[in-house]
Amino acid sequence: MTDRKKVKVGYISLIQLNFRGDKQAQHDRSVKDLERLSEELDFTLYITDELIYTPAQAAAAAACIRGEGVDLLLVQNTSFASGFLINAIADAAPYIGLWAVPEQTNRGPLPQNSFCGINLNASILKEYLSFKNVKYKWFFGNADDALFTRRLAVTLRAISAVKNTCGSTVLHIGGTASGFTDFYFDERKLLNRFGVNVIDVEYGDIKSRAESYSEAQIDALSADMAGSANFISEFAKGKLRYNAMVYQSVWDTAAENGASAVAMSCWPRFRQDWGFTPCAVFGRLNENGLITACEGDVLSAVSMLLLKHAADFEPILMDLVSFDRQDDTMQLWHCGVGSCTYAKGGSIGIDTHFNPGPKDPEKGWLSAGPVATMNFAPAPFTCMRLTRDCDAMMVFSGDIIDKQPTYHGSSGWIANLSHDGRKLSALDLTNTIMAYGFQHHYPLVRGDAEAVIMEIAAWKDITVIENIEYRDYLQLR
Repeated sequence: MTDRKKVKVGYISLIQLNFRGDKQAQHDRSVKDLERLSEELDFTLYITDELIYTPAQAAAAAACIRGEGVDLLLVQNTSFASGFLINAIADAAPYIGLWAVPEQTNRGPLPQNSFCGINLNASILKEYLSFKNVKYKWFFGNADDALFTRRLAVTLRAISAVKNTCGSTVLHIGGTASGFTDFYFDERKLLNRFGVNVIDVEYGDIKSRAESYSEAQIDALSADMAGSANFISEFAKGKLRYNAMVYQSVWDTAAENGASAVAMSCWPRFRQDWGFTPCAVFGRLNENGLITACEGDVLSAVSMLLLKHAADFEPILMDLVSFDRQDDTMQLWHCGVGSCTYAKGGSIGIDTHFNPGPKDPEKGWLSAGPVATMNFAPAPFTCMRLTRDCDAMMVFSGDIIDKQPTYHGSSGWIANLSHDGRKLSALDLTNTIMAYGFQHHYPLVRGDAEAVIMEIAAWKDITVIENIEYRDYLQLR
């Protein structure tokens, strides 16, 4: 619900005067190529025009770079350069790229010694300046080389995801769902790691606001919701007004607080008060750009924010409910948080919740709803969730496939699972989840964003949970 903040890339050229290559020509080529890339990859660019070869020049350039608010500083060794220069600019930006370019000739006197230059600088950052904990990523090639542009694209997406998540506000509405204590989180650690601010909102405030809208406004929104569905059950028709009321209340409360995401406890109070479940509300909120995690799961909401910016697509939050060893697949499911963007055929059904309740002493188990039902459309996906106070994450990817049968609600099967480029069996993934005691929520996004997520983990000192191959003996972590 907030405008995306662009990544700002800085460029600085380090040289040593006695290397014979045409350093000015290399600098000018790099600037021209970066200007073109800034349009293609959608970043802003700050150029240090001067070729830097003294510590005083480096210190002055570093001050300008800080003042410009550069996110990623590309430190090009246009030629080999004194190690004193990297000392002066090591902390000029939050993210450092050490950039070597190809030699201008492959015979005779070594013209630039560029690669050796970034090797020296990497060693200085890692060892001599270890107390500063400066992270860096290496780059090689001219700025029109595929190796350079692929690596830069991943880095830009990762930095963008962090930049657009850090400082966000998440609404925690109604606390965490009763009994789901595995969703515990420490607000202080979330604030320290990502600068995310959590605002607690009472269930009663959402309910009161929901009841304040005019009939005309709710009628119009209800009709719009009905129009997006391929069918609506009779019971769901009777609850669609509540759907519209709660949707608008959450949307307006988020806008009022400048929130980018919501983690909302969806039961039992909505069921007790209105015989209603807001599952379909969550699907529509996500579809329309407000990240929404059910059952009050704040860390999943933050994970979904990262996934959204990593993949440039709206995420969804699911459970894993079964696995099939015969074809190495697993089934995703949730009560009914379906959205048209993920649905097979591009539309959802609006139906009764599969799980009745609460139990009335006279009427027995009461129906509830509505939910947004769907089967997933086939597509590649990436799954990631932060855990253990944001100092670890689980990451895997694969394909959503067209397989039946599925359970009532929002569901689909996943296959071709992998982690960090290595095949991951359904049994191994199940074993890893259970050995770690991982939380039972799985945020995922359409597309292959695993490289971006892995880079986020590296920049932010987040441990990535490694696969634990299945064994018959007890395995705990």
